[in-house]
Amino acid sequence: MAVRTISTSIKLDGEQEFKKQMNSVNSELKNLKSELSLATAEFKGQANSMEALTAKGRLLQQQYDQQKAKVAALEKAVQEASEAYGEADSRTDNYRRQLNYAKAALIELNDEIQQNEQYLDEARSSADRCASSIDEYGREIRQ
Repeated sequence: MAVRTISTSIKLDGEQEFKKQMNSVNSELKNLKSELSLATAEFKGQANSMEALTAKGRLLQQQYDQQKAKVAALEKAVQEASEAYGEADSRTDNYRRQLNYAKAALIELNDEIQQNEQYLDEARSSADRCASSIDEYGREIRQ
């Protein structure tokens, strides 16, 4: 599986540029979701293996980073729209709604990352116990 580097920067130089960059971020998020689906399909039947959980964790972290950038950009857009158009303007409300959805997605991704880490820790612990068990068995056989 290829390793992908994400480097999206978001600046609010104008509404048109902002929309273009948000489309770029959203496109990258869709690509990462499709890569996660591919990884899930590749590891079908062994979803809780160390390799599968590590791959999933890496992709989830990339999604989290991308979503975090989106939240930061939307926070700035809400602030700038409030200053330019006022708090009650429909454009400000639209950015605020987008920000709320982006924050909710960020929280969900964080929960998923934590759950994946828990499964990964369990897999590591299982592997360690298995190795200890094999060592004990080897000692018993020698005796």
